[in-house]
Amino acid sequence: GDPDACPAESKDAAAADDVAGGRGRSALPAEKAQPGPLRDTLVLTLSTVMALVAAAVSAFFSSSVLAAINQHLHGLEAHRWLGQILGGMPLEVTLAALFLLPPAVAILCACGSASPQARYSRPRRASTAAIAGGLLIGLLAGPAPGPYTDIVSDKDVLSTEGGQRYARKKYSQLAAEGAT
Repeated sequence: GDPDACPAESKDAAAADDVAGGRGRSALPAEKAQPGPLRDTLVLTLSTVMALVAAAVSAFFSSSVLAAINQHLHGLEAHRWLGQILGGMPLEVTLAALFLLPPAVAILCACGSASPQARYSRPRRASTAAIAGGLLIGLLAGPAPGPYTDIVSDKDVLSTEGGQRYARKKYSQLAAEGAT
């Protein structure tokens, strides 16, 4: 088995890679492309670090873009409609989407195509999968459209007769305390 192979790749793709001399990912001669434990550890560490950075940056980017779009579209009827639709979704559905969709998309991106010509190196597949998952996390966890609430009437306390009497009384008490 190929350590770089995705579990979803078919045996036909592995057989085609064997027929091609194992050069599906590398143009190096077969004797120079032999993986070793140090190389595998280094590639895995590099892939992991690159994937974490790519996922964090893409999640931040997509969430920031979503916030800017929300600010730009705020008040439009379509934006209000989208806010009502998303606001009416059950919490279980949104949590399931947040926890299941990004890993599923990342797995699909990591596996990619089963053809030997379309296969890429482990770091490249990991980065691509992390970017796709991070973008989706940023979109799903980002700010929702809105907030749209019913008009709240704000009544100033001093605009009522009782409020004005209360303010005069407090002011005179504070003035009397300051004078003594």
